[in-house]
Amino acid sequence: MCQSIVVLGQVVGEQPHRIELWAGTVSSEFAFYVQGMGNFFADDVFAYEAAILLLPSELQARLEKVLASPVQLRRFHEERYSAVAYPFNTVYQNSNQWCLETLAGAMAPEGDVVTRAEAQGWLQQEGYQPTLLQLTPMTRLGGRMFKANIAFDDHPGEYRWSDRIYVVSVESVFEFLRRRYPHDSQRRIVALDDR
Repeated sequence: MCQSIVVLGQVVGEQPHRIELWAGTVSSEFAFYVQGMGNFFADDVFAYEAAILLLPSELQARLEKVLASPVQLRRFHEERYSAVAYPFNTVYQNSNQWCLETLAGAMAPEGDVVTRAEAQGWLQQEGYQPTLLQLTPMTRLGGRMFKANIAFDDHPGEYRWSDRIYVVSVESVFEFLRRRYPHDSQRRIVALDDR
């Protein structure tokens, strides 16, 4: 069962050319899974809907090289998983964060971003804004006690103690990419259920 989903791939024309799905699990460890969209949606998901962001062809080409290289795929991977990992700390990672850091490696000038810390620094410099969650101490305590994939100790104290938890979400990744490529990125929603 997947906690979150990240889709990286290439779309040629109107049809997906190759879609690769990578997802984090509900445990405290983060692993890669490659599966087709059909297999993913055959699982018990919240909504049978996919959001696809079409990226500029130059970025698609750079990203395809990363996706084809097991070494490059793992460059930005952290096995310690937290669904609420702080975006600018390398202690934990969520799957959306892996996607964003991998994208940063493909977007930055070649050689500028080769580590997670460099990806996070580049993203801050380029204006990436994470999603803010307002979580009370009781909500944080409950999450940490009852879910293996929730940890808050990577968040700066000034945010954590004022109930501000920043995370990498699909929406924040899409917003960053839309701001960076306003004329070249298109978002499409594909609903797969018949309701």
